[in-house]
Amino acid sequence: MLFAASIVLTVFFKVYIIFLIIGAAILSLIFFTLKERKISKDKLNSISVLAISSTGLLFAKLFLFIKEISFPKLLEMAILFLKVGSLTYGSGFVIVGVLRQEVVDARNWLTAKEFIDGIAFGQITPGPVVITSTFIGYLTQGIPGAIVATFCIFFPTFIFVMILAPRISKFKDNFYLKSIVKGANAAAIGAILSTAFILSKRCNNDIPTFILFFAALPVLFFTKFKPIYMILAAAAAGIALKLIIF
Repeated sequence: MLFAASIVLTVFFKVYIIFLIIGAAILSLIFFTLKERKISKDKLNSISVLAISSTGLLFAKLFLFIKEISFPKLLEMAILFLKVGSLTYGSGFVIVGVLRQEVVDARNWLTAKEFIDGIAFGQITPGPVVITSTFIGYLTQGIPGAIVATFCIFFPTFIFVMILAPRISKFKDNFYLKSIVKGANAAAIGAILSTAFILSKRCNNDIPTFILFFAALPVLFFTKFKPIYMILAAAAAGIALKLIIF
């Protein structure tokens, strides 16, 4: 249910993916706690209201605070990528959806076409999805922007690893943590699929694009052909098709 809800809320209501994942994690915690009857319903209801209210209030205050202050572009970029790097849950593909909402829809730093190009170029680099932030920073503020965006998107991860890695064995089997992760996973997968759907509508939907798309699908699904080689092959095929057709 959370998986389907995350797709609907992302595609049709443009809800921020970060909020979806946090909300799904909270709802999952409530559901599994009720299911296992770890605490009484009255106590759970109080915790639920407090958790949801506190989360909403926190993000509302943070949004209003940032909106009222006129940040220089680089500082605004640093805060954005620190936030994305800190709050994005799951694989790098979740970051694609969050970045699209922030830099294309909310701030208009990039067009949808430029954003898709950045993702495509990122696939042949180390850290293929997250490194798209470097591309965004460069197009927005040149080399300084690329440096700031790259540092800020990765910095929170290093901090979290340093803090949590030595302690992960102590709470990896925690019931409440596992409940939160289940809900967050569902929302994250839904966000990835909905982002793919939204971006697909903004691609060059011409005949060569469809040929390459439908040719790549069975190869990626039914063989062990590596995606990076598929991207390089598709790039070469795209150049060849363009030269032949045009």
